[in-house]
Amino acid sequence: MEEEKLRMLREIVEKRGSVPNFHRALIEGDPEFYGVYEKMASCVYTEERHLSRKVKELLFIGVLVAMRASREHIKLHIKAALDHGASKEEILEAIELAFLPSGVVSLMDGLEAYREVIPEGS
Repeated sequence: MEEEKLRMLREIVEKRGSVPNFHRALIEGDPEFYGVYEKMASCVYTEERHLSRKVKELLFIGVLVAMRASREHIKLHIKAALDHGASKEEILEAIELAFLPSGVVSLMDGLEAYREVIPEGS
């Protein structure tokens, strides 16, 4: 079973570039459930079907900011967006767009995550 968990972790790194903490927790606690979760996530997120990975990352950023997700989660997707060719201006616009449905507090949190990944003046 340990070898299967290591395989899952390697697969995440290949698909996403890093392993989010909640993936580690699922693999350690319930690898069977993680396998089901990963099939669904691959279908709608990591595999390119109709939307490019860059567009999916920009959408994820906007949604996460609007939902007031953790700063670490937003930062993961900002980094992934950069890795998939998004410009800092596109990322900022996705964060700004979240302001309309979710308000200024979400905008402020999203901008803090942005500045932690993309420092001022870069």
